[in-house]
Amino acid sequence: MSDRSHEVIFQPEGSRTRVQDGVSLLEAAARCGIVFDTPCGGQGLCGKCRVHIPHHAPEPNDADQNHFDLDELAAGWRLGCQTHVSHDMTVVVPAGSRMGDQQILTDGIERPTPLKPATQKITLSLPLPSVDDQRAHLDRLREALTQAGVNGEARFTPQALADVTDIFRGRYTERTVVLCEDTVIAVEEGDTRSALYGVAVDVGTTTVVGLLEDLNTGERLATASRSNPQTSHGDDVISRIRCCMETDAAVEQLQQSIAGCLNDIIGELCEAAQVAPEAIYEIRAAGNTAMTHLLHGVSPVSLGVAPYVAAFRESRVRSASELGIAPRSRARLRTLPNIAGFVGGDTVGVILAADMRESDRLTLAIDIGTNGEIVLGDRRRIVTTSTAAGPAFEGARIHHGMRAARGAIDRAEIVDDALHLHVIGGARPRGLCGTGLIDLVARLVEWGVIDIGGRITAPEDQPHTVPAPIRARTLKGEGGFRFRLFEASATESGLEINLTQSDVRELQLAKGAIMAGAHILVRKLGVSMGDIEEVLLAGAFGSYIDPRSARLIGLIPNLDEDRLRSIGNAASAGARMALLSTDVQRLADTISRESEYIELAACVEFQQIFMDQMMLTPVAP
Repeated sequence: MSDRSHEVIFQPEGSRTRVQDGVSLLEAAARCGIVFDTPCGGQGLCGKCRVHIPHHAPEPNDADQNHFDLDELAAGWRLGCQTHVSHDMTVVVPAGSRMGDQQILTDGIERPTPLKPATQKITLSLPLPSVDDQRAHLDRLREALTQAGVNGEARFTPQALADVTDIFRGRYTERTVVLCEDTVIAVEEGDTRSALYGVAVDVGTTTVVGLLEDLNTGERLATASRSNPQTSHGDDVISRIRCCMETDAAVEQLQQSIAGCLNDIIGELCEAAQVAPEAIYEIRAAGNTAMTHLLHGVSPVSLGVAPYVAAFRESRVRSASELGIAPRSRARLRTLPNIAGFVGGDTVGVILAADMRESDRLTLAIDIGTNGEIVLGDRRRIVTTSTAAGPAFEGARIHHGMRAARGAIDRAEIVDDALHLHVIGGARPRGLCGTGLIDLVARLVEWGVIDIGGRITAPEDQPHTVPAPIRARTLKGEGGFRFRLFEASATESGLEINLTQSDVRELQLAKGAIMAGAHILVRKLGVSMGDIEEVLLAGAFGSYIDPRSARLIGLIPNLDEDRLRSIGNAASAGARMALLSTDVQRLADTISRESEYIELAACVEFQQIFMDQMMLTPVAP
């Protein structure tokens, strides 16, 4: 990189920055607070960070040529992650290229949890030291704790020990001891028992959700959510693991990024509920294995190479402030335990929230997110696996794919032989999100526009029952036909939005992997699909998906509708349960130890089942 610098102006804001020669537009935009949608982590693979450079656009590279046609390249369209600043330039960043506000699912299945938090407050009345009673302050406290029926041998954190010295400088005899499990984390003046709060967090790959709980009553006081800022390093865990492999500083950067996100969420929660941040004493977090590692500042690189083993599995407890989280509080952060390299604490949260470990009902739980986790079992035995299903459902590798944000096509319906497309927020369409992709393909399969093998058929080969306006949407495209959803004049970007043949193939790969995983688990337990008494769809995707569409294309088993249930953000619900009850935390540890993980790559029958499940037909029970 040379010492020359150039001015870059980003439109339509008119934001300006000066960067050195060779800096990518991705980095230059970030300096202006403009965050690109980069599902591939800036590798030039997804084509989402499109920018328009109307004057003196740099020469396109191979990635640009893969994502733009000749007319677009000539007009100055480039990928922001692949374009490096070599002169002063003006760059137009369309809305479709930006990280928009997503629909974030915050609520999950709720079931009663007896209140028994790990953190408690005990108020003690202590005699002041005197010439006749010169016991050390700590001895005085330990004796009082023992008399109160609490472990008098509890450890004191350095901060709590400092509290003892500071408080006894006053003349107060009433003290409140804050005890988290077997550790005293604070000693406070007076009776502060009414202020006892905790936060449950779902640290998702794409989104982060926080719940503020009153640990005295079990009442939820506030909810807050954010997009995970780590997405600037890639939408999926593989991208972030690869980032850690390539750059030594990446682990620290990613840890600081998620710590900052949690601080923003905790700040919002406290403001909404009028709770002092220093009254937060416990944080319980659920996340997949890679996110859990990064939250603790532990490198996840071992997850990126065979045999994909995690650095740790068990629940881990840290002082939150040591991780740069909730610095104004004495909070202890505990993560739910993982099960395997790609089945993490978020799946343990799903099992907890769904009560699978205590139920006699054979249950299949599917969490379709950036990665697909699948769980099958009951109180006798639980088996799990994971599949690389997420990219298509999160919008990556879909030509006009995007997250479920404003402007996304999220539903497709047939009304009076016409296709009706719903756009989130009633805005001009920007792209197609995962639920819209499933709905659309299901409707086109119903019509016969797409055959069960996943091929978009030529207009002349489509059934005579296909209405003429629908047939007219089928146009010649690269690698086959495409189906036009919106003309250029109707979209926010001014470009057509289409469903391409490659988009359908990506959906087939994702649904094939999920159902192949489910079939492997069914075989492992020696049961059939028909034996499954309940199918639970977890996560945001599972909550917004139309079960009829999912069954039609074989994404989920073709069971009666009364056996299908969406359970929402079950990971955050599980984290909340563990926050409220030490019994639930112990159950989480048991689930982690006893659940079996099946590595699909080691199953010789997986490839054949996977190929069979790529067909767009219902899965027989």
